[in-house]
Amino acid sequence: MKNLNVKPDTLTIFVLVYITYISIHGIISIFMDNIFFSSIKDIVLVILSLLGLYYVLLRLRLKSMTTLFFLLLGLFCTGTLGVLISGDWLSWVYGMKITFLPILILFLGVLLGRYESKVTNLLFYIYILSLVVWTIQYYLGIEKLMDIGYIYGVNIKTFTESLPRLPSIFGAPDNYAFTLALLGLIIEKSNICRKSKKILFFVKIFTLSFLILSTVRNAVLFWIVSQSILAILKIYNIKIKTAYNILAVKMFTVCLGLIISFYYFFYSNIKIDLLNYNSILIRIDHWGSYLPSIFSINGLVGNGIGSVGAASRRVSDLGFLSSNYAVDNQYLAIFAQTGLLGSLFFLMITIYIIYMIIHTNRIDSQYTVALLFGTSVASLFSTILEIFPFNVIFWLYLGMTLFPKNK
Repeated sequence: MKNLNVKPDTLTIFVLVYITYISIHGIISIFMDNIFFSSIKDIVLVILSLLGLYYVLLRLRLKSMTTLFFLLLGLFCTGTLGVLISGDWLSWVYGMKITFLPILILFLGVLLGRYESKVTNLLFYIYILSLVVWTIQYYLGIEKLMDIGYIYGVNIKTFTESLPRLPSIFGAPDNYAFTLALLGLIIEKSNICRKSKKILFFVKIFTLSFLILSTVRNAVLFWIVSQSILAILKIYNIKIKTAYNILAVKMFTVCLGLIISFYYFFYSNIKIDLLNYNSILIRIDHWGSYLPSIFSINGLVGNGIGSVGAASRRVSDLGFLSSNYAVDNQYLAIFAQTGLLGSLFFLMITIYIIYMIIHTNRIDSQYTVALLFGTSVASLFSTILEIFPFNVIFWLYLGMTLFPKNK
């Protein structure tokens, strides 16, 4: 890496502190909810994103990243054209903050690629903390949590009126489940897991078990798809005997995780309704809501960034007029916000990132490909790239994997 006149260790420490902060921000915000506290994470994210853009594009001058930047710029500009038509700039601000700004942290990830092991080791301890806090919350119970400040319907929920949905340290049940699944995948590459197969095995068991206990089925789907693709890629690249061993371990992990989870439900006398598909049918039924006609100007450039999804829900909570529509499909959310043109940009961005991953010649690229596959499938039933801090960690990690290593 060229001389950047910045101390990598200092920057790395700052990023590690930021990752820790956004990981525990959710639980702290329950007891200290004010504009200043909530703005810190966004201000720092802007600074880190600009820092990554400056060093990667202007100092390192990486041509591959410059191409990616212009593709992202095309996506942003297309989404902004829709706002020029609607005039809903408040939704645009929240849309940029929630969905599009975290994408830029990818460039900082490239800058910190050589320090990936430090990041994954930190994520391992955050992973452990999230499991411990969830367990404590479970034994406290929903009523006790509400007594100390948790808000029902925001921080805590129930599934089928009996199973608790808890936030752990991430502030909301969905945020916890998806981030837990992501952390469980990433920390498999940490030095801690690489040095001990027993720890790696228990990480898989605990991740699947706690994901099932979270009752957020789309997060379970994300993890299972990612693990399945990872197993296939590893089997494809190694000897037959080792491939069978990997397959056996994967199957045993899944079965043991299911047994532990189902024993929990049976022991607690709780009705098992995780396979109920009514909610999926409801999501599919409203997919077409608020989508612009493909033969209109909004069908070409969308209704504007933030017009649907988490940004529209947030704007509505603030008392302003918005669609207040969650979408529950990342692809339709992108189309509704940026139209056909923006969807084309997003497709090109995805293809180009996969192209860069392949050409980094990293022996651990299977993890990144598996993660992208899992995200693609989960995007069918959720706006997964709007979930915090999942999205920030996801894009940061993706950027780090674009940093080339020797085979």
